[in-house]
Amino acid sequence: MNKIFLSTFFVFYAVSSFAQAINVYDLGLNCIKQNHYLKAIDTIKVLKKKYDESHTSDAGNLSTSSYDQAINLFSSFIGEDYPYKFNDDNSLLKNHKVSFTPAIPYIINLAKGRRVVMINENHYIPKHRILTYNLLQQFYDIGYRYLALEALTPGDTISLKRDKSSIYANEPNMANLIREALRLGFQLIAYESEDNTPENPNFSSHRRNMRELLQARNLYQIIVKDPQAKILVHAGVAHIWEQATTNKGMYMAEYFKVISGIDPLTINQSVLHDEEFTARLDRSLALKSTGMPFVVLDSLNLPDVSEADRKGNYDLLVAWPTPENRFGRSDYMLQKTGTKINMIDLKESDAGNLLQVFKYEDDNGIPVDQFRITAGVKRGATALPSGKYQIQLVNNNGKILWKRLVTIP
Repeated sequence: MNKIFLSTFFVFYAVSSFAQAINVYDLGLNCIKQNHYLKAIDTIKVLKKKYDESHTSDAGNLSTSSYDQAINLFSSFIGEDYPYKFNDDNSLLKNHKVSFTPAIPYIINLAKGRRVVMINENHYIPKHRILTYNLLQQFYDIGYRYLALEALTPGDTISLKRDKSSIYANEPNMANLIREALRLGFQLIAYESEDNTPENPNFSSHRRNMRELLQARNLYQIIVKDPQAKILVHAGVAHIWEQATTNKGMYMAEYFKVISGIDPLTINQSVLHDEEFTARLDRSLALKSTGMPFVVLDSLNLPDVSEADRKGNYDLLVAWPTPENRFGRSDYMLQKTGTKINMIDLKESDAGNLLQVFKYEDDNGIPVDQFRITAGVKRGATALPSGKYQIQLVNNNGKILWKRLVTIP
């Protein structure tokens, strides 16, 4: 049975004279299983509005940030970053001296001397998956054969069908990461904890610690079975922390280090304040124009950390410039290793609808690419590996408005 490893948020809204509980993530996933990606977003927006209207005089016991997080997640499935911004600490925007170096060669150079590399992602930001995708071939070339993904569910057959995949795998860039890893010959590992330990009233972080510990143990089992294994781990935000940030326990990477005796190379892409480094990257046109990520270095040219973090929390911090708009899309969506740009002529009436790209005769699959067409954009673009594809335009109810076939040599 699939388990969705998200913080569980329930939303409540008045229906007649009683309140009905809805898990917005399950609701969105059910829409996606029917290829209603836009409807998933629109439906949660409607529920958020209902909640706002019914709590005009009483804030209730649930903030709208729960809706916003779900909207952010499902918006990322169509390649859109952060429609809603959460309150950040602007005091973190300090002007300490930093420099930047291209992330991919820097990471690969360090990974050559390591056995385990852990890269994190913010689940709402699809470009974080694109970095790992763009690293895969080079990781394989230096001997890495295992890719461990938090997005996979232990015990389940790996599937790239919408109705059988976990929630994160239904995002095209995660699905592409899985496809490319399988093509290259990686062995995919589902390392998520299946523990159902109840909350401990005497130790509020007990359940979280059990999850971190068991994730680390599951990764260590790869080493036990294959002592020469080299492992690439793609995890959620704080799991890659190598030292506890509070007195409430440790994270997966630190537990793994203790259990295995192996010091992983840990790479953080998620900062508390999005603007901490982007403004400085953007000031350099040479850096901004690449659309690719950079490792942040300090005044001694050594890896730096975010102002919100401590040295030792992780090994490398990766920052991205503000994306440029190319054909109505963020530029990084068109910069994927081993792909070619395919141009698509559009009409004014296409605006607001979802353009999807599927592998040929894979209608129930997870799209290889998709994006909402912006008004005024006359030509769209997708970055595709060699192969045969079906391109289609669907409205917010999932109705197919037109289809085209394309072959990428």
